[in-house]
Amino acid sequence: MYNVHAKAISALSEADPKYTLATMTFVNSTVRTPISRAMSDMTETKKKGAKAVCLNNTAKNNAYRYIRKNYKYLHHVIHCDYMTTAEKMVALMDIPNIGLAKAGFILQMCIGKVGCIDCHNQNMFGIDKKDLTVPKRAKLAEKLRKSHDYINMCEKLGGTEYLWNNWCKFIAGKYPNKFDNAHAVSRVHVDAIVTIA
Repeated sequence: MYNVHAKAISALSEADPKYTLATMTFVNSTVRTPISRAMSDMTETKKKGAKAVCLNNTAKNNAYRYIRKNYKYLHHVIHCDYMTTAEKMVALMDIPNIGLAKAGFILQMCIGKVGCIDCHNQNMFGIDKKDLTVPKRAKLAEKLRKSHDYINMCEKLGGTEYLWNNWCKFIAGKYPNKFDNAHAVSRVHVDAIVTIA
């Protein structure tokens, strides 16, 4: 699953900033929202932009506007060769509504690194929420330290590919009425991103 879908997203993102924009928009849409809504939310966002009902949450709307305004810069950051992965995460956390987990999710799809420790993974692996939280007023050094710790946590849990495949299997098992199998869960990421791009 990871080797088919996540790598397809990485190739698209590397080739064209519009796919990086679509990936970040998709990630923002998944904050506190089931993945089963991804296609309908992305379709609505493409049609209505910031006026989409799925973006009526202030944090999501602010993130959407920030991403639209800064996506070329963020594309450069994500795919740049001279920044560390932790530095890239810190830059992505400048997006309103995007913390460690979702910054890791963006990098998981765009460059095949890190991963998303969402609420399901927190419960599955017994991770304390404080290990995934960066204080709003944190200085750069603390943001970098927390990013390094998060990256190391993802590696210890099995790495990017394992986290992707394991999460898709879990979601397919949890929501059998929404997804036929783990492959379908994985595929929806690509479909939703391509839909909005």
